[in-house]
Amino acid sequence: MVQPKLNYEIIVVDNDSGDGTAQMMRENFPEIKFIASGENLGYAKGNNLGIKAASGRYVMIMNPDIVVFPGVLEKLVQFLDERQDVGIVGPKLLNPDKSLQYSCYRFPDFLEPVYRRTPLGRLKSARKNWIIIL
Repeated sequence: MVQPKLNYEIIVVDNDSGDGTAQMMRENFPEIKFIASGENLGYAKGNNLGIKAASGRYVMIMNPDIVVFPGVLEKLVQFLDERQDVGIVGPKLLNPDKSLQYSCYRFPDFLEPVYRRTPLGRLKSARKNWIIIL
């Protein structure tokens, strides 16, 4: 594993998994900041616990199945450092075979809820307006 050429901290939040994660973290990764929530707060609140504990100028939220290629974090930080008008950035997501994983789509128009929640959504002409969120 190639370590990023950045100062960084790793924070792991355990949403009361009950699977021995806390003990494993203490024994194998004492240098990592570990937060045991004590209850399953859900994804967003778990992330908020980690963000509150962070001390850096930027925060990156990652799921455990993410692989970061060498140099990517440095590019993201450089972009944010150079562009004070940018408040959030997301890297290109790739599938395991390195094909592009589509993770964003156009902003929905005002008719989209009508198409999705009424029989009008069954019309072929309405389906072109659907947005699929991955």
